Amino acid sequence: MQIIKILKPLSLQFLSLSIAFFLWFYVLSSAETKLDKKVTIHYVLPDDYAIVNKVPKTITYSLVGPRALIRSLNQKDEHLKLNIANIYRDGNLSYEFNIENLGVKFPFGTSVESIKPNTVSVELEKKMTKLVPIKLQSVGEIPSDHKLMQWSILPNKISISGPKSLIDAYTELKTSTIDLAEITQSGNKTIPVFSIDDRIELSHKNVEYQYEVQPTRANMVIKNIPIYFLSQKVITSSNRRNVNLMVLAENSINLDLKREQIKVIAEIPDNAEGKVSVDLQVKLPKGLYLLEVMPKKIEVNIK
Repeated sequence: MQIIKILKPLSLQFLSLSIAFFLWFYVLSSAETKLDKKVTIHYVLPDDYAIVNKVPKTITYSLVGPRALIRSLNQKDEHLKLNIANIYRDGNLSYEFNIENLGVKFPFGTSVESIKPNTVSVELEKKMTKLVPIKLQSVGEIPSDHKLMQWSILPNKISISGPKSLIDAYTELKTSTIDLAEITQSGNKTIPVFSIDDRIELSHKNVEYQYEVQPTRANMVIKNIPIYFLSQKVITSSNRRNVNLMVLAENSINLDLKREQIKVIAEIPDNAEGKVSVDLQVKLPKGLYLLEVMPKKIEVNIK
């Protein structure tokens, strides 16, 4: 009995809290709220015709209703079909639709405050398809120590379709712009075709830019270059008579001819005596760039 007396007030408290929660949830859910709902339009056209005027892609419905219903609407994609093919008549190329009469339905309890646009006008024209070349748009230049050997765009032509009056105006299409300064090795890039009038359909939205790039300079080691000694005193001995050079060479360089023009010089100070360490100086012909002398110094004995 004692336990029942204790549990009874707890049960009443729990029941009260539960009722309060459900009342709060009901009020919150039933509170009116607004929503702008976008509905995508799909145009169904008669064969061999295209839309020539600018038409909306979506209709915006301003809705009012309980929060719970409005929230559920926001999570769904809605579509509206304008079937012009079913009502098309020869010679009639202009059609107007009142959106209120197209039967778009929303859940019971919601109301439509406004529709934008509330009418849609469609102008038809004969459809045309033709092949046009693709032109690469670029900025910058290939880095100076590289050379673009060859490049191509695949496909180099694509089909475009749309109203004849618009298609007639196009003789080529351009790609989005790429920066050539960023290209330092061979490869390929997927490049979008530059966005044109949305009334025109493209057979390809992207093309492949393929390119071959080679460096115009290369690192190499030139071995056994003789040392020229410049001294007013007698040199009795030297720990080296030849050195190796690491150079950066332009690809067009003929090393067999340039080798004879390379000078490595050991200039002995006038006051040098005994065993001294001498820095080496290097003179290179045009097209060669010194990276390192191996070794950088030599040991000589001066008498």
